[in-house]
Amino acid sequence: MVKIYETNKIELYLIVFFIYGLDIDYIKKIHKLDVDESLSDIDKLKLYVEDTMSSISEFESIYKLVKDDSVIGFFTLNNLSNYETQLNGFHISEKYRTKDVLQEFWRFIYSKSNEYLICGLYEKNEKAISHLKNNNFVKNSKIYFGKYNKNFTILTKKIK
Repeated sequence: MVKIYETNKIELYLIVFFIYGLDIDYIKKIHKLDVDESLSDIDKLKLYVEDTMSSISEFESIYKLVKDDSVIGFFTLNNLSNYETQLNGFHISEKYRTKDVLQEFWRFIYSKSNEYLICGLYEKNEKAISHLKNNNFVKNSKIYFGKYNKNFTILTKKIK
């Protein structure tokens, strides 16, 4: 059974480094950050982790997913208003994306969310976009994020 615990930004840094390190080839494909291919994997990993951490504000609640005493994922939630919650910076190690883990992940998130759950994803993260659509999220818009020179897909779901 997966368990979800609140954590802090310092521990999150270590978790993201560990989780991304396990899935570095996958992260290279879906991460919004373009990195110099001549860099070593460890240097690329550091850039991916730093970029993920920079997108997490001090107002977000930070969570880790644990299964069999191993940290298998993380996510953050940010209550934007009395009716909107943002799911941000989330990842579950690929080998743990099982039905029971994903059901508990979503059950927990829905229990903490306001009326609408919003998530913005880099448009090339097709697997995550497809997963959200399969969980009844609706694509609302696409926005251009100049910092990355990339397009992001905004998805929402009515929770309550």
